[in-house]
Amino acid sequence: MNHPSVDVESCAISTWDLVPGLHYPPSEDRYIRACRARLDWTVQWLTHHGVAGKSVLEIGIGVAGICCRLMGASTTAWDVRTDFEGIAKALGIRLIHIDLSSLGSWPSASDYDIVIFAEVLEHLPVPPIDVLKAVRAVLKPNGLLLLTTPNLVRLSNRIRMFMGKPLFAPFCREELVMGHVREYTLTEVESHATAAGFRVLERHYQNWDLGRFEVLRPLVRWVPSLSNYISLVGKNDEF
Repeated sequence: MNHPSVDVESCAISTWDLVPGLHYPPSEDRYIRACRARLDWTVQWLTHHGVAGKSVLEIGIGVAGICCRLMGASTTAWDVRTDFEGIAKALGIRLIHIDLSSLGSWPSASDYDIVIFAEVLEHLPVPPIDVLKAVRAVLKPNGLLLLTTPNLVRLSNRIRMFMGKPLFAPFCREELVMGHVREYTLTEVESHATAAGFRVLERHYQNWDLGRFEVLRPLVRWVPSLSNYISLVGKNDEF
């Protein structure tokens, strides 16, 4: 199957720039446009690590997994949603419908060179160390985990707390599919990843997509813990 060449800019904005006639749901397209900086960074990371010919799993299908496929990776995606079936089928992505919060339903074979775990951890009502152990179990020896997640102590959360507003979605079944159950600090994410058996290669605060707080970017640069995202790269050092 011939795929169009991947351009980071178009890949991070909309699928129809890459695959004519295929479109995200409108809500997903709005999300992609709002999160362009984060998605650009993710695709650039994947490009730097040369995913062509590798086996990649995206937990929660999105732009990153689609771009991996377009860059020549053998790509699998797990997600509870069904609205990406047309895109996955057209691109040759193996889409497996899994309740990600039910770790017992995850396939356990160590099949993947890279696992992309972007903006998912905060949605799962499961202890993060258990989630990350399950992620590590599907990686090949020396495989890489790319994890991104919102920073619990980011500037916008501190403002919400100051104003007496809740940080997370109501803890009820109807809200748990897309709502944030729990967010984490950088120290917590690194600690959980290490406890799960990963060797942490990189861990950073990321100032992506500040939105209406863009005017405060100099403050966030001065106090990195106010950044709105966290990124971590872990390696499965099994031999």
